[in-house]
Amino acid sequence: MPNVVLEARGLWRSYPSGDGQVDAVAGVDLAVAPGEFVALTGRSGSGKTTLLNLLGGLDRPTAGSVRIGGTDLATYSDRQMTRLRREQLGFIFQSYGLIPTLSALENVELPLHLMGWRWSRRQHRALEALELVHVADRAAHRVYELSGGQQQRVAVARALAGEPRLILADEPTGSLDTATAASIWQLLAHIAASSGVAIVAATHDLSVRDYANRSLSLQDGIVVEGTLA
Repeated sequence: MPNVVLEARGLWRSYPSGDGQVDAVAGVDLAVAPGEFVALTGRSGSGKTTLLNLLGGLDRPTAGSVRIGGTDLATYSDRQMTRLRREQLGFIFQSYGLIPTLSALENVELPLHLMGWRWSRRQHRALEALELVHVADRAAHRVYELSGGQQQRVAVARALAGEPRLILADEPTGSLDTATAASIWQLLAHIAASSGVAIVAATHDLSVRDYANRSLSLQDGIVVEGTLA
């Protein structure tokens, strides 16, 4: 399929349970284009996080395929998957995943260091990413000195810093109040539209529908409403 960053077809993830099995993801098809912001909504246990893990290569499907940039993730070795996640994917988590003893700038710079970027380039790009999420004025502050909303913006900057093709966000507003959550959704929508990065966010927060290009609702691992691509 042309002009697609992410494509999942016939995706299943099943786990043994007693004498049978539980299907956490059951036959999901999905395609996401550059610059598109797609929301996966549903209650806890609906399969959102499992699906996100499959899309990011953090878990392997029982059946079906996931392609990023046209390449089936099943063909990647563990080393290749690590490199793919480091260089082409960005991840945002509910818990932020920041290192509290480092500054905002150092947190954003860290994955660039792991990618082998030289110091001057890391510094420039990390500051640029913080400017994109409007917290550059907090660059020198330690994580514990930042509000929850500021910390999540730093986490978004870190995900953006390596200029990924795709960002996967798991409950990125789960620890935030309503107003701050809305500002994060608005930020993600703006980033997708302005930078061309594809974003897929799993959330129970239905207000995301006001900002996403598409919203798909999951129940028992099945897409029960929303438009597939």
